Amino acid sequence: QTRHEFFERDGDDLKLKLRVPLVDALVGFTHVVTHLDGRKVLVERTGVTACGTTMRLPGEGMPKRQKSRRGEAAAAAAGLLAPGFGDLVVTFAVEFPEAIPGGRDQRDQIRQSLTGW
Repeated sequence: QTRHEFFERDGDDLKLKLRVPLVDALVGFTHVVTHLDGRKVLVERTGVTACGTTMRLPGEGMPKRQKSRRGEAAAAAAGLLAPGFGDLVVTFAVEFPEAIPGGRDQRDQIRQSLTGW
């Protein structure tokens, strides 16, 4: 099994770390992910998404492997597949800006907008 740039297999599940800008993490977003097989999968969040939050998309993982009496490795080697798919597990990484342009006025406006949560 070769490593993929974005996805990591975990049994029947597929893991993905998705980077989102701070503004999207605060107000919500819709992101389209291109799956390993070329399908487009919609990842949508409303409201605030904290760094490290995970989201499970059922049935969007890898084809399920059958279990054999000799174990999962033997079933995989024999090419035995069970019906269905694992899940896509998305972990969000929030990207913060390196600087806030506009000086003190801009920072004060941001502070005022975010005060009172």
